[in-house]
Amino acid sequence: MGQVTEAFLTGLSERGDEPPLRKITGTYRIDLRDNGKVDHWYLTFDGGKVSVKNSSKNGAKSRADCHMITDSELFDRMAGGRANAMAAVLRGAILVRGDLDKVVAFQRLFPGPPSHTARGRKQ
Repeated sequence: MGQVTEAFLTGLSERGDEPPLRKITGTYRIDLRDNGKVDHWYLTFDGGKVSVKNSSKNGAKSRADCHMITDSELFDRMAGGRANAMAAVLRGAILVRGDLDKVVAFQRLFPGPPSHTARGRKQ
């Protein structure tokens, strides 16, 4: 798993109140595949707050309201603002099961694309 992904996911619980999630409650499971290994992350949404747990180390898996399965490289790009989560879902690069409202809310937490100057170069 990439450092960008780990920093993004662990940082979610430190961000405090997230307005896009104020009306969302429930659990979200993210399975990140990487060379035959799968990291399992669980996010709990509760009135604008997010708690995050990585259960890959103890191997425990539990049910969630929404379940996302993708490869860690794509998730790393999303966490770095270089790929769009909803576009990836629509093209089948991310498999989602369960409550799609949570997918829409969660994708709002990803950073936007890097800014560009008028000439198209990165700032």
